[in-house]
Amino acid sequence: MPVPTARFGPRWSAIAVLLVGGLVACASASPRSPSIETGPAAVVTPDGLHRVSDPVRGTLYVKPDHGIGAHTRYMLGATVVTFERGSPTLSADQTRKLKRYLTDAAVRGMAAGGTPVVDAAGPCVVRMNFGVIDLKLEGLRGGESASTRVLASSGEMTLVMELRDSLSGEPLLRFGQRRTIEGGIHSGGDHPNWSRIRRTFDRMLLDQRRTLQESVPAGAASPRATRCLAAASR
Repeated sequence: MPVPTARFGPRWSAIAVLLVGGLVACASASPRSPSIETGPAAVVTPDGLHRVSDPVRGTLYVKPDHGIGAHTRYMLGATVVTFERGSPTLSADQTRKLKRYLTDAAVRGMAAGGTPVVDAAGPCVVRMNFGVIDLKLEGLRGGESASTRVLASSGEMTLVMELRDSLSGEPLLRFGQRRTIEGGIHSGGDHPNWSRIRRTFDRMLLDQRRTLQESVPAGAASPRATRCLAAASR
């Protein structure tokens, strides 16, 4: 079974397969009591992240001594976009626009929660990377007429978010969720429908924040957290 890799690269689709593959199992258990998997049966990535059982949303992996709670600031890192085989793709300008919508939505969400976003690495800063994986866009393709029609959905996407220590680059957490992009009236000049994509990003990031708040176990004592608290007390 493929597992998440340690860094962004050509195996992002494999990351999505594992993350989304756990959604059915995660959704079936009740009541929820998230815990970090340990022992011989634990699912562990090559870069040391352990799967969390029964998160509120999506699929979640964390480092057992992640110390995320001690990190008080975030910085934005890389954003990767890949397309599902057979899907219409975006131009370079459209892809940059997609990345900008995602990072803008992330900054809005952190601002609403009172989390500072900074530009420089530090002992209390985590770097947030994103992957929009296997993006599938429904709409008019080459050779089709430009007539208006109604689509049940505008496509699908998997959003992968990972947190890394901003100084060492060590992975601390990885979260993934696949969602349908809402449908509606579609015309030839309406591809992609940016308002629907923005709303999907907002909903997925809200799920992400809720998962971080409610589904990340405290974990073991963390040297990173100790360094952060020491730096904050100076």
